[in-house]
Amino acid sequence: MDIDLQLEKQKLFQIILLKWLYLGRTLNEISKIINDSFDMVKIGFSNNQGIFEFENGKLTTKLLEGEFLNYKDIIKTPTETRIKVNRNAITDSFERVMLISASSLVKEKKEPVDIQVEIDKLTISCTSSVGMANEEIFTQTEGKEVKLKFNPKFFIDVLKNISNEEIIIDFGTSKSPTMIKPIEDNGEFNYIILPIKSREN
Repeated sequence: MDIDLQLEKQKLFQIILLKWLYLGRTLNEISKIINDSFDMVKIGFSNNQGIFEFENGKLTTKLLEGEFLNYKDIIKTPTETRIKVNRNAITDSFERVMLISASSLVKEKKEPVDIQVEIDKLTISCTSSVGMANEEIFTQTEGKEVKLKFNPKFFIDVLKNISNEEIIIDFGTSKSPTMIKPIEDNGEFNYIILPIKSREN
C-alpha cells in the first residue's frame, strides 16, 4: 500500500512516528538537499521503498526491516541511574577514547567503549589491539552504579547536536536504551542510544 504525505521541512524527521526505518546516511543526504527555498516535502511509502520529492528533485531509498523503538514508553520509564555532566567535557573524553577505538588493526572495525557510572564520577575506557584509553569525568550522580558498552560514534553524534552546556544522561540496562537530553527544555530533542550487549549478557 502506498502512503503519500505532505510535510513541512521542520517536521520531516518526524517520519519515525510512522514506524518506517531509514539508513542514517539517507536522512543526512535529505537534510543537505533541503534549504530555505523548500517549503514542503512530499513523501511516498511502499512496502520496501521510500520516495522523497522536492521542488526540483526526487530521492528514492530502500527501507530497513523492523520497526522503530517505542520511544514514548522509554521516555515515560523511570530511570535507575541519572547523571548531570558538562557536554564539552564528556564530548572531549569520548573523542580521545575513540582514537583508540577506531585504531584497531582490523580494517573498519571499531571497538566499543565501556562506560562506568559511580558516585559523582563517569569513566570512559577502551582497549583495542593498539592500546588502552581511560578518561574520568566529574558528574552529579543519582541512583545505582552501572557499567555498559556503547558505540562511541553514536554518543559523539548526539553530543554534538545538543547546544546546552549541561546535559542529563539517563542510563538503562544492557538490554534497554539510554536517553540523553539537555538540562534546559528549550525545544531541543531527547536522544536515545542502545548499548552494545556484552558477552556476559
